[in-house]
Amino acid sequence: MRERVVYVGQSVAMLEWLCARPDVEMVASFCPPQAQQASAMLTCALHYGTPLLWARDSAEVEAHLPPGLDVGVCAFFERLSPAVLRAPRLGWLNLHPAPLPEWPGRLPTVEGVLAGAREWGASLHWMSEALDQGPLVEVRRAPRSWADGPAELEERAVRLGLAMLSDHWRGLMEGYAPYEPQAPQPPHRAPRYRVGLDLTRSPLELWRQVKAYAPFGGAPMRVGDRVACVTRAELVVGSSVAVEASLPTLALSGRLSAPFTGPLTTLKALAWAEGAEGADLKKGLVSFKNHDLTRLTPQEEALFLFEPS
Repeated sequence: MRERVVYVGQSVAMLEWLCARPDVEMVASFCPPQAQQASAMLTCALHYGTPLLWARDSAEVEAHLPPGLDVGVCAFFERLSPAVLRAPRLGWLNLHPAPLPEWPGRLPTVEGVLAGAREWGASLHWMSEALDQGPLVEVRRAPRSWADGPAELEERAVRLGLAMLSDHWRGLMEGYAPYEPQAPQPPHRAPRYRVGLDLTRSPLELWRQVKAYAPFGGAPMRVGDRVACVTRAELVVGSSVAVEASLPTLALSGRLSAPFTGPLTTLKALAWAEGAEGADLKKGLVSFKNHDLTRLTPQEEALFLFEPS
């Protein structure tokens, strides 16, 4: 028996896994047109002869959802409306790129990196109107490396999710897979998105912040009356922080439509020096005298080294 399946999301590996299964009839798949993997999603869909529709949100999915569906599969998409959730006969399965119930929300991988989580994983669950609170099929966990950022955690979550789907697919379709209701949770409040770097925080906290926001354009940092978009940080000897930032930017969002029109001569910052009693916060000054940034494009990078004064 072949189940009629619809897929919504941005994971190419998930789409290919569904298309390649002999017991799945891929009726349609939906992907945000602005997704980084949009081109690969389209190529994969064309290769397997699966209809791919562009959908920015749940309303566009609902407008083009085919009838007669058995199950829906979701991975890395916006919240689905009640009407969409009710459409498939069995409901919707969701791959959440974090262990539940500890890490719900839209960007759990960012929160995990900011918190310095030492364990991570993925959750396969049935979707409900309450965000990330539907019954669990399985949660798999593994140690997280200190170097893992959001991209690495999402890649690992997809691998774990495909393994869980492989183990449970027939049980999910025939009604004998694990089904563990979650205890009701209060609404999840995600941290403010892309908070500017607070140079009064510890070097490790700043490193985590840059690591967490790097895939999304970087962490904003004021440089005089402008904003640098910090894309890479490295802890160096003496508890200083070497920060690589993409310059220039003209808005807090880190986006830019034109390069600098003049040289940047001075960068004022705070830095750290290890004292006898621990990490002492001191003011630091880095000078870029005669360092002309007029030719830098938004994609180019300048290196800033914060050193104790």
